[in-house]
Amino acid sequence: MALNHGDGTFAPPRFVLADLGYNSGWRVEKHVRVLADLTGDGKADIVAFGDAGVYVALSQGDGSFAFTPVPAVPGFGAQAGGWRVDRHPRFAVDVTGDGRADIVGFGDDGVWVALNHGDGTFAAPQFVLADLGFNSGWRVEKHVRVLADLTGDGKADIVAFGDAGVYTARSNGDGSFAFTPVPTLADFGYHAGGWRVERHPRVVADVTSVGHADLVGFGEAGVLVAVNKGDGTFTPRPLFVVPGFGAGPSGPFTQQGPFLPDPDIGLVQASGGHRDTVFHVGGDSALRLWKWTEGMPAWQQLVPGGGAGQARRFFVDPYRPSLLYLLDQDHVRRSDDGGLTWQVDAALERMLTCDGRIEIGRGEDADGQGDHYGAVLNDMQFDPHDPGRRFAVGLAGAFTTADGTTWTRLLDTGALRGRPANCWYDPVSNPAAPALYVSFAGRSIVRITGFAPTGAPPIPVVPARFADASAEPRRAEVRTRDGRAGTAQAHPDGRASVTFDDGGSAVVDADDLTPPDDAG
Repeated sequence: MALNHGDGTFAPPRFVLADLGYNSGWRVEKHVRVLADLTGDGKADIVAFGDAGVYVALSQGDGSFAFTPVPAVPGFGAQAGGWRVDRHPRFAVDVTGDGRADIVGFGDDGVWVALNHGDGTFAAPQFVLADLGFNSGWRVEKHVRVLADLTGDGKADIVAFGDAGVYTARSNGDGSFAFTPVPTLADFGYHAGGWRVERHPRVVADVTSVGHADLVGFGEAGVLVAVNKGDGTFTPRPLFVVPGFGAGPSGPFTQQGPFLPDPDIGLVQASGGHRDTVFHVGGDSALRLWKWTEGMPAWQQLVPGGGAGQARRFFVDPYRPSLLYLLDQDHVRRSDDGGLTWQVDAALERMLTCDGRIEIGRGEDADGQGDHYGAVLNDMQFDPHDPGRRFAVGLAGAFTTADGTTWTRLLDTGALRGRPANCWYDPVSNPAAPALYVSFAGRSIVRITGFAPTGAPPIPVVPARFADASAEPRRAEVRTRDGRAGTAQAHPDGRASVTFDDGGSAVVDADDLTPPDDAG
């Protein structure tokens, strides 16, 4: 025993009890040993599950213990009941709320409890729950089972990480538990998420300081948390909170921004390139929209607000963070100031609804592969060089504008039957002849050409040091850091598209390129 000085330092260890150790016959593979307050005096006592039952050593308050080598409970032992470390988890926790730890064991048939008399002795074990035991399919090597207070009433409840997720059994306060064999959370399980005992520790602890234990899991890529709602249920989608401490490689991950404003968020879009990036998130059940960029202390809610009520679908110009479009419940709206104010884009709305003949609030369908269709606005694309050139696809067809104001039709689904689900604009593969690709849900992809080359002035291909490089107006001969040669075209976000002499291509940071005569 090494007593704490109270400042995080300790006195030298001293020998306090000549029993319960290896030379007395105690083995880790056979005998569970824990500490818990058995008398309510605030001092941790020893609880040891031996061969003949449960032994206790009461704390004297000075680091020593009062021990009698007679079982306090003739059960829960390797010989007294056939309890095994590799089959039967056992705990000393307070399930009645009186401040004194009771004995809880997960046996073959289910859960057994021995209530504490308050003086370190116990009542006879009682069988209280015919589930969560070995015969119900629960395995130590697959399923974590612990006890923690889930409701703030001072009573320890059961939390079991099973195949299909997390199961809970609420303490009734008398040693029994209320249990429904349905997962409280469909995650953190052997099948529900692929969690493994040997790779992924899971603990139950209050991380919000409200008195209710939350779920914390150390997964492959980092730490996830499911916050307790206060009634023993949890937020349905665990939050990924730390990109580290995981079983797998963490990778070059860093958290961008504060925690998401709602755990139900399912969509994210970014704008501005890899410097001063503005992130937009939405897709929650209330169809709200937020944004965040470096320097902001919290996510800023944009919708509802500024004239928009919902963001059923939203689209951010990835090159110009100030430009956004959204599909509201009754209008197609555009923002030119980063989402602070919204106005109806009447020209685009007329095109998308065929002059009002298609109901703007119609619902969406899905094709089973994640593509959504059926809405008047399903997807948008933006030109990286020409701020006025934009594209939109929806139930009525595909549309474009060259000035950001006047929209024209490219494809009419009344003539070419289909449901446009999404689109992709390619001004890079052949800058002299850009193309728009439109996918028809469950059917095909259509390529639309005939657009004029971008009207933006020539952009320097790579940093200014390439000004002397021999190149066409929009491309320059370059070499990558690993020595591959090719030609590059710049993007406004500081990157460049490189077509290599060997036929390959890639998008790289412009700073990673050098003129051919600088190589080596």
